[in-house]
Amino acid sequence: MAPRLRLLTAFAPLRPARTSGGAAAVLAGALLLPPSGALAADAPRVLSSPAGPVAAHVVAGPTPLALPATEPMDLPEQIVDEAGVLDDKASLRNELATLRDDHGMQLFVVYVDEFTDGSGAAMSGEDWAEQTFSDSGLGTKDALLAVAVDQRRYGMWGGQETVSAEEGARIETDYVEPALSREDWSGAVSAAVQGFDDVAEGTTGGGADSRGGDGFGFPVWLLGVPFLIGGFFLLRNLGSPKRRGQRHGAAQSGARADSPEQLERRAAELLVQVDDAVRSSDEEVRYSRAQFGEQATQEFTHAVQVARGKASEAFALKQRVDDALRQGTPEESLRGELEQITVLAGEALATLEAQGEKFERLRDLEARAPEVLRQITRRADELEARLPGAREQLRALQVSYSPGSLTTVGGNIEQAERLIASARQSSANGQKALGTDDRRTAVTAARTGEDALGQAADLLDAVDGARQTLENSQHELARAIGSISQDIADAERLRPDDGALAPLVQRAQQAIAHAESSRSGGDPLAALAELEAAEDAIDAALEPARTAEENRRKISGTVGQRLARLRAAHASVDEFIRTRRGSVGSRARTEISEAGRLLDAAEHRLQSDPRAAMELLDQAERLIESARRDAEDDLQQGPFGGGGYGGYGPRGGNYGGIDIGSLVLGGILSGGFGGGGFGGGGGGFGGGGGGFGGGGGGFGGIGGSGGGGFGGGGRF
Repeated sequence: MAPRLRLLTAFAPLRPARTSGGAAAVLAGALLLPPSGALAADAPRVLSSPAGPVAAHVVAGPTPLALPATEPMDLPEQIVDEAGVLDDKASLRNELATLRDDHGMQLFVVYVDEFTDGSGAAMSGEDWAEQTFSDSGLGTKDALLAVAVDQRRYGMWGGQETVSAEEGARIETDYVEPALSREDWSGAVSAAVQGFDDVAEGTTGGGADSRGGDGFGFPVWLLGVPFLIGGFFLLRNLGSPKRRGQRHGAAQSGARADSPEQLERRAAELLVQVDDAVRSSDEEVRYSRAQFGEQATQEFTHAVQVARGKASEAFALKQRVDDALRQGTPEESLRGELEQITVLAGEALATLEAQGEKFERLRDLEARAPEVLRQITRRADELEARLPGAREQLRALQVSYSPGSLTTVGGNIEQAERLIASARQSSANGQKALGTDDRRTAVTAARTGEDALGQAADLLDAVDGARQTLENSQHELARAIGSISQDIADAERLRPDDGALAPLVQRAQQAIAHAESSRSGGDPLAALAELEAAEDAIDAALEPARTAEENRRKISGTVGQRLARLRAAHASVDEFIRTRRGSVGSRARTEISEAGRLLDAAEHRLQSDPRAAMELLDQAERLIESARRDAEDDLQQGPFGGGGYGGYGPRGGNYGGIDIGSLVLGGILSGGFGGGGFGGGGGGFGGGGGGFGGGGGGFGGIGGSGGGGFGGGGRF
C-alpha cells in the first residue's frame, strides 16, 4: 500500500524539559540536533511505523540534556501523569467513565517525559504504547493513549473491539494531534474521548466499508485482528511475538505477577497467533515448493514442522488447562501451565522467524510481481471455470443428503466466488501500482491475490472431497450394518438369557434402522457414528463370553475403521477452520489440534492396545464435534461475539460475505499494517509517523499484543 503522507507544517514552541537534577533542557523530536540556537529547519524525516515509512517534519532546538528515562510500565490506574502536565484529573476521569458507560470501552492515559526501553534507548511511541498495553494486561475493549511530552512523541494502542483502521487514523490526526501540537495536554485526552465517542455514534463518516488509500476495504473489527502477511517472521524489536512469548514465560526473570485470568487470556491470544502463523507459513511453503521444488524449500518445510510441533504441545497443554478448569481446579494452581503455553508459542514463532530473510530472498516477490500478477489472472480464470461444476455437484449432494452432513461445505461456492473476485481486484490493484512503479503495493496485491485464490481452490476441493467422503460413507454403512448385525446374532447365541443385553440389542436395532433410512436424504456420517457407539456398547457386554482372540480381532477391526472415519472428520473440520480462520477463536483451534494429537496417539496404540486406542478415539470424536460447533458459533456470532481471544470467541467476522480475517492471514492489508516482514509490508495508513495496525509482520506474522491490535503514533 502506498503510505498516506501528512506533513506537519507548524509546531508549538517546545517547553523546557525537566531533568532529574532540575536543569532545563529542550528536546526537539530528532535524535541528532543542530547546534544550540538553531531554528526549525522543517526538513522532512522518515519515521518508522507499522504501516511503513511516513514523512513528518521535526523541529530542531538547543542540544538537550539527558531526560528522565521512562520505560514501558504496568499501569497502576487509568490516568498516569508522571510528566505532571494534567490539570483536572477528576474531570478527565468523569469523561473516561462516561465513555465506558456509553460504549463499553475504556481509554487509559499515560503522560511521561520520554519513551525509553529498559536500557535507556529511545522507543517509538507506538512500540512504547504496545508494550505498556501488554504489560498492563489491557483487553479487547481497552485503548491506550501514551504521550512523551518532552520528546514530543505519542503512541496509541488498542484492543480488537474498539475502532477501525481508518477511524483510528482519524482520531489520531483530527482529534489527538491538534491538541498535542498546542500542548493542550488535558485537551488531548478529552479529544481522544470525543473521537472514540464520535466513532461509536457514527458521526465521523467512517464505517465498516470505509477504504484506505489503495482501494482495499476494511470492516470495523479488522483493527484488532493481528495483521498477518505471508512469509517467515521478520519481527520488529519490542513488538515481536517472540519477545512477547518470552516475556510471558515463567523462565523470564522479573516476570509480571499477572492474574490467572490475564495469563489465560494471553495464552489464548498467543495460541490463535501461532496457529495462524503456522497455517499461513504452511501455505507459503506450498506455493514455493510448487515453484522452486522440494530441495529448495526443504529447510523451510522443516521449520514449519518444528513450529507445528511446538504449537501442538501448547494446544495440548491448553486443553488440559481447560479440562482442569471445568473440573473446578483453582486458576492460580494452573499458572505454570499457562506460562509454559506462552513459552512454547514464543518458541514456535521464533522457529519461523529464523528462516525469514532466507524465505524472502527465495520468493523475491518485488522482482517477480509482474509475473505473479499475470498468473493470478490466469488462475482466477481456471478456478472460475470450475464453479459451475462445483455448484451442480453441491446441489446434487443437497438433494441426496441432509443439511447436517454438508455443514462444512454448504457455503463454499459463494465464498469461492467472492475470493476469486477479490483476487481479480488485487491483480488490477497490483497492475495499477506497477504503472506508478510502486512495487511495494504491487507485492501486497500479489500476496492478497495468491492467498485468495489458494483459499478458493481449497474451498472447491472441499466440495469434491465431501462428495467422495459421503459416497464412501454409503459403503461404510453397509459394512457397519453387517458388523453390528453379527453382534446381535452373537448376543442371541452366547448370552440368550442375559436381560442386561436386551436394551443394548434394541439400541443396535434402532441404529440399523436409522442407518438404512439415512441412505436416501439423511446423514450417513451421523448414522455411522451411531452404529459405532451401539456396537461398542454391545461388544463390551459380550467381551466375557468371547475368546481373547475374538475380542482382539473384533476391537482391532472396529478401531481401525473408526480411526479412518475420524481422520476424515478431523480433516473436514480442520479445513473449515483453516479457510475461515480470521473469524475462529482459540477454543475451536485448541480442540481440533488436541483431537489430531489424540488420533495420532490412537494410531500408535492400535496394535499394542486397541482398547486404549478406542478410548483415545472417544475423546478425539468429542473434541472434533465440539470444535465444529465452536467454529460455527464463532462465525454465526459475528465480529465480537464470544468475547474475542479471552473468551475464546472469534477474532473477526465476515465482510460482504468474505472472511476478511482469513484473507489478512495471507497478506491483504500487509502493506498497511505489517511493519516489515517478508513481502515488504510498507505503506498504509500513516498518521504522523504512525498508522493504525499491528506490529511486526512476517511469515504468518502478527502484530498487536496483549489483546490489542490497533497501534499508531508519531510526533506532534
